[in-house]
Amino acid sequence: NSLLNKLSPKNFDNISTKILEYYEKSLEDDELNNLLISFIDSIFSKAVMQPVYCPYYVKFLKILENKFKILNLIHIKCNNFRDIFTISKINKENMTEQEAYDKFCEDNLEKVFKTGYAQFIGELYNNKMIELDMIKSNIDFFMLSLNNCNSKDNSIIFENILICISQLIKTTSQHLKVINYNYNDLHKNINNIYINFKGANRLKFKLLDLCEYIIKII
Repeated sequence: NSLLNKLSPKNFDNISTKILEYYEKSLEDDELNNLLISFIDSIFSKAVMQPVYCPYYVKFLKILENKFKILNLIHIKCNNFRDIFTISKINKENMTEQEAYDKFCEDNLEKVFKTGYAQFIGELYNNKMIELDMIKSNIDFFMLSLNNCNSKDNSIIFENILICISQLIKTTSQHLKVINYNYNDLHKNINNIYINFKGANRLKFKLLDLCEYIIKII
């Protein structure tokens, strides 16, 4: 973890080599497996909070995959991380000013977390470390969440989900275009949400931006 915290584009080769030294020791299968699971947990946690470094975390996971075949562990982790998107209503009416501020900070941290998740799984797909079905299921999940979310009561949740699907589409667009992903239906669904949207104008503009981005891909 200490070495992983120092990972950057300039020192990637040096840091990754040092980390791999831990895995090149003679370990029992169970011990190695537990160590890999723990390390993958750490990479996911760091990647979702530092989206700018996602490509480098994925690059390191590819090194681990070449040596230890960890794709199944990554797939399980992706499924587990999606649980963070469970929609829940929060009552803010009786909050103190400090509690409201703390909630504001928490919401913004959650936004970074979810954006990082969307970019990270997009980078994993771009590098052939997760299957297309994983991306499709996440897009479908985000779309279902947008359709089920009352934007007036859950504007923060709605925005978080919108940011996620936008980030995922933008991260994977070039690769999905090659396989003729059905962007027409996706555009139709998002455009319907845009037309019927009754929430804040800034969110409506974000919906419009996403519609226009998809049109450019098509």
